[in-house]
Amino acid sequence: TGSRKKPALAKASTTSRRRSGGNMFRHQLDTMSILMDYGYIDSVLLKASLIHDLLEDIPEIDRDSILSVDDESAEVYTLVLEVTRRPIETKVHFLARIRDFGSQRAKVLKCADRISNMISLGYVTDISFIKRYTDETEQHVFPIARVADQRMLSELQELVATRREYLARRVVEPHRRGLRRPALLGIAADHQRLDGHEMRLDALRRTARDGLAQGNDPARANRDARGRTRRLRRTR
Repeated sequence: TGSRKKPALAKASTTSRRRSGGNMFRHQLDTMSILMDYGYIDSVLLKASLIHDLLEDIPEIDRDSILSVDDESAEVYTLVLEVTRRPIETKVHFLARIRDFGSQRAKVLKCADRISNMISLGYVTDISFIKRYTDETEQHVFPIARVADQRMLSELQELVATRREYLARRVVEPHRRGLRRPALLGIAADHQRLDGHEMRLDALRRTARDGLAQGNDPARANRDARGRTRRLRRTR
């Protein structure tokens, strides 16, 4: 019966591990949650979101286990096929097919799927993959989101921006640690100069105190010390 086949589908999707950690079933639950968060209550769309990667990641899956779950199984299966990359398709052609020929359900599902993946990208450490996936999202998923759901487009844009900020920090930080950039070397030199000024200021203060200790005129000692201090501060 359909009720017995649902756990089998869930168990199958837990065996596929993801680059960011976890497994495919958790990702598909996240995708469904994102759809619900955006107010989608279409039962076919939500059911498809729970198995949207199943055919692509586990091609040997028994497809009858999908088609015989309930009276919406045929529609769910058709939608899953829409968002499944075909063996002859490149990733670019796959996304272009959804953009140009996909149903509204397929476009919305692909956007929710990509939002989940972009969030998971925060747990990935492969810099080249992060850059490639972020670029792909901007170039090929943004156009789908523009015609599917402007709210999802806004979230994708924010996620892309955060990933680009992360990439920018990863480029700058090694240089900071090694002080290899001329600008950063200049900053280090400035700090050294400031430290030198502080040492000279301390020396002037000690001179003034020594003068007072030796019985020199306090007013004159203070004026001399303040004058030298102001001149040094202007050079900083």
